[in-house]
Amino acid sequence: DNFIVTETGLPEEFAYLTNIETIQLSYNLLQGILSGSVISKLQKLQHFEIESNYLSGPIPSELGALPDLIYVYIRRNSVDVQLHTMLATGLYPSLFSLWLDDNNVFGSIPDSIGQIQDLASFSVTNSSLTGSIPSTLGLLQGLRRVWLYDNKMTGSIPPQLSNLTRIEIFEIY
Repeated sequence: DNFIVTETGLPEEFAYLTNIETIQLSYNLLQGILSGSVISKLQKLQHFEIESNYLSGPIPSELGALPDLIYVYIRRNSVDVQLHTMLATGLYPSLFSLWLDDNNVFGSIPDSIGQIQDLASFSVTNSSLTGSIPSTLGLLQGLRRVWLYDNKMTGSIPPQLSNLTRIEIFEIY
């Protein structure tokens, strides 16, 4: 909620913040592409919130390799997201919350989402998701909130989702 302006995603100087745990830069004027070389230096990062900026390009794979990353909020930008690549097996080992709404999200939700065991909140709305809801979503026993509305998804709701005993919100209209 300031007027912080960059044209290079996160400033290169952020690479020196090796002990930083939280980055909250939402509602600013961040522009450009997120640099994987900067992200890879933030090995203690737990909370990454950069929603409502002007970022573009792909989300760097280095973000998914951060061992303690719990919260990822990249809503309302213009980043390109291929969920099959982003949620590949072994990435985001500690992820609790992932919000990617209002970006260029393509493809379908991969089966590998069922391996992100700590995931409790997942939101990809107003995007271009296709395919159906994977049955592996039902493996996430701690899942509480899911928003998938305003996409191009098809198919039926998998019966395995009845295993989600903690679910509070599930919006797919």
